[in-house]
Amino acid sequence: MVIAWNAFVVKFKLSPSDRVQQFKTRRDKFFRSTIRGAMTNVHEMSMAGKVRCAVEMKDECPFCYKGIPSMQANQPNLSRDLELAKIRLTELIESSKDKQALRIQAVLAGNEELRSQLDLIEQQTSKRIGSYSNNH
Repeated sequence: MVIAWNAFVVKFKLSPSDRVQQFKTRRDKFFRSTIRGAMTNVHEMSMAGKVRCAVEMKDECPFCYKGIPSMQANQPNLSRDLELAKIRLTELIESSKDKQALRIQAVLAGNEELRSQLDLIEQQTSKRIGSYSNNH
């Protein structure tokens, strides 16, 4: 209990500028290291630039309505920063091993076998989670 209290006191004593800096650092890390963060970054940059969302429709931007057309893949009028953010998102999706990226790659490749394996893994995982929550 003392350790938790001491940690709370340390965080409580942070100045507002330290809190803002800590938030910005964590936000930048989120944008750089996760697919969802990269999508968020691309979407926010698109909105700030007053252009259509630059997250491609196949990647399903979490902030846009389904079916709303997004920007074309080879749009020539993008800012340099937005283009770099799009490249980073593409790299994260292609190199990532998480389920979301694998599912996107499977859909793009039309790989039915991989999609069925992912569905089986998700079913097994949900069964395990369900049995765990019922037992505890």
